[in-house]
Order: sequence, then C-alpha cells, then structure tokens
Amino acid sequence: DLVRKQLTDKPEMTPDVIMVDGNGILHPNRAGIASHLGVILGLPTIGVAKNLHQLPELGDIGKKSIVEQLKQKGDTFPLATTAGELLGMAVRTSTGPNPVFVSVGSGISLSSAVHIVLHSSQYRVPEPTRQADIISREYLRIHHPTARQIQPSKQRNSNIN
Repeated sequence: DLVRKQLTDKPEMTPDVIMVDGNGILHPNRAGIASHLGVILGLPTIGVAKNLHQLPELGDIGKKSIVEQLKQKGDTFPLATTAGELLGMAVRTSTGPNPVFVSVGSGISLSSAVHIVLHSSQYRVPEPTRQADIISREYLRIHHPTARQIQPSKQRNSNIN
C-alpha cells in the first residue's frame, strides 16, 4: 500500500530499479525475495545476496573455487546449472576477495543487473543496500534498543551529607 500510494502521489520518485538484499532466480524455487517483490510491485528488481545457495543443480561449484577465479574488481563468474540454465553471476565488487551473488529478480536482464551492481559498489555490498542497512540499524538502535544497548542509570548516593 505504501508503494502504491507513492506511485500515485509522487510518480517522479519511483526508482528505475530496486536492489534487494537477497536472491532473485538464484534460489531453490527460482523465485527468491527479489523476484517476489518485483512481481508484487511491478518494478524491476535485482537480487544481491552475500551468500550462495548450495543448489544441487549448480553441481560442485563452491564459494572457494569461485573466489579463486575472481582476481580483481569487476570479475564475474557465471552460476549456471548442469543443464546450462544461467541463474546468476558471482561478482567481485571490491578489492576484497568475497563476491556477491547477483540474480535477476524481475523485469531486468542479468547483464544489466551486473552492470548496475558493479557501478553502485564501492565496497562489497552495493551502496544502496549498504546505506539502507546503516540507516535501519541506527533506527533500531535508537527506537528499539537491545538490553545490551540500554545504559544503566546511575544511582545517586543518598548518604552524602
């Protein structure tokens, strides 16, 4: 409802694409949260996951073997099933060794998704997702602190003359 209201009231604020911290078609059901969100909203979505689903149909591909093949920022590794179905791409988005796993959510090609992810990444996680994570954690810290985050109040010593 919130997105539909925004689309009606301020269509100029509608994003061209939504980056989702999760999977698109690189998912056991071929429809992760990025696919679901894209279909529901009717907007293009990209799944950007930090972990690789170990799908049997991907064969013996392991994260370690993928990392070994990604030498520098911008390198990619196709994530295809043994039958040749391309489900996504491992993408090295920074100078660090760990890739992200990009897949189509809805309404966008894999090559466009990889291009957008690479051009919006300074660190491993693309900047829109990184900023959303920072802002949401700060909101939770302020409005819903955990017991560890709550500072105990200092007791005044009533024995002072």
